[in-house]
Amino acid sequence: MILEQMSQSEVAERSSGRLLDSAAHLFREYGVSGTTVRAIADSAGMQLGSVTYRYPTKESLVLALMTRAVARVITDVTEAVRHSENPVERLRLAMRAHINALVNDDAVYVLLFDWQRLSEPTRVELSRQRHRYESIWDGLIYAASSSGQLAPG
Repeated sequence: MILEQMSQSEVAERSSGRLLDSAAHLFREYGVSGTTVRAIADSAGMQLGSVTYRYPTKESLVLALMTRAVARVITDVTEAVRHSENPVERLRLAMRAHINALVNDDAVYVLLFDWQRLSEPTRVELSRQRHRYESIWDGLIYAASSSGQLAPG
């Protein structure tokens, strides 16, 4: 009944999320090279053809996963610092959100350790996305440093 009330795009989004979550878990456990697309499909409860229709190559699936990971960690860090005006506290809150993402989000772990293994064009695209995240950190670190509240050394 619940599926009947959901639109096709909501069903597709949910299954895509399940697929990417399964991929992230398997990639973290076995590595990208040690995980087959068939294993990901099985883990997500999907047909292999449905996966390859959405993501024609494993690399396109990895890029989608990493793109989602960057977006999530940007959201997590931005949300964590949103209510504080103190630059050092904002830096502390951002670090906490970042570490939480590393520990609890398989996709962020995969992003951190497997992005160098991707093809050059994919790494270039991913580098653009990572740059957005790194610029958030640049701003937080600069603000904390400029505040005079950080201990020297």
